[in-house]
Amino acid sequence: MGGVLGGAVGTWKDDGSEAVQDGKDGSFSISGKEGGSPVCALYSKPVSSGEYFEVTCESLKDSVFIGVSTEAAFAKGYKCRGLFFGGPGNLSNGSGLIRGGFGESIKQGDVVGFLTEFDDKSVKVTVYQDGRCLGLAFESPRQDASAQIFPVVQAKADGDKFKIATKSAPSAKDRQPAAKTHFAVGTWKLEKLMLGPELGEFPLADKMGDKPVTVTIKDAGDKKFHMSAKVANTINNQVTVQDDPSAAPFEAVQVAGGMSTMMMGDGGEMEVETKLGGLSDVRKWIFSDETLLLQGPTIEASLKPYVEEMSP
Repeated sequence: MGGVLGGAVGTWKDDGSEAVQDGKDGSFSISGKEGGSPVCALYSKPVSSGEYFEVTCESLKDSVFIGVSTEAAFAKGYKCRGLFFGGPGNLSNGSGLIRGGFGESIKQGDVVGFLTEFDDKSVKVTVYQDGRCLGLAFESPRQDASAQIFPVVQAKADGDKFKIATKSAPSAKDRQPAAKTHFAVGTWKLEKLMLGPELGEFPLADKMGDKPVTVTIKDAGDKKFHMSAKVANTINNQVTVQDDPSAAPFEAVQVAGGMSTMMMGDGGEMEVETKLGGLSDVRKWIFSDETLLLQGPTIEASLKPYVEEMSP
């Protein structure tokens, strides 16, 4: 059962914009907002260490950031400081980017959860998005050990509405992989690379040492996927699924692109990048035995699921 912080319904405090309309039930909406700066709302019930709360985005027309702050750091618009997650899935201190790509873009209906743990010296915030644990987002020193910590929302559009509730803290604290829409979608680590007409094994470990080669595949819709291989640079390709039953049990694909960023790596990294130019020759893929296998006439790449450890 969901509840409210402190066992009673709190209220949402306005940042001085007079655009926060408290709903008396743990909810608030934005009305009468002026200008391009966000409207900040602080919930009147402080969180205790180890307490978990969720904010549901009941109506959302624009970007939102959700997190925790103190009364001293709470201010109008971008002057508000805190530990926030939101927008396209980024971490922010209220006025600037701390880390991009921590989660997915927040949309209407999303439920964003926060587990806040603190002592006199530091505060840790673990973030959850629609039931998925994104891992430890922040580990920050406390400026004032006596300062209470409150939920805060930064919203940007009239009509946006949010509601807070508490639940038992989830057992998961480590980052969990995102749900898949296709077997190839996700982030993968290149484990083995076979090259040439005879598919001889390339000495990947000798070239890369302990540094992983990762491949991220995102669903672009209409049987198309964005595939990005990261070595020193990022090599971008577009994958299009083909209607070719003869490829079964594989799925036939066509790969185009091969555009790369222009950073310089060491000799081994640059050699690996050159070899990965052959990804444009991939003609089919399959997921089997926890391995994504990409095959073409002169290339075979074996990839395993990769979950990056997101450190704050």
